[in-house]
Amino acid sequence: MSDRNVRSVRTGEVQQRAREAGIQDVEAKNKGQLLDELNARQQGDGGRGGGGGGRRR
Repeated sequence: MSDRNVRSVRTGEVQQRAREAGIQDVEAKNKGQLLDELNARQQGDGGRGGGGGGRRR
């Protein structure tokens, strides 16, 4: 597996977060799509953003 397109978070982690957010067909989407959906949702619900910043570099 090349880490050419690994943006800050592991795929498993993204899938986990997507499931928690209630996104449909997590497995069918690629990581970029899931991240986009998660980001779009977080704009909508102000209170929950901001977690997990420590792991980004």
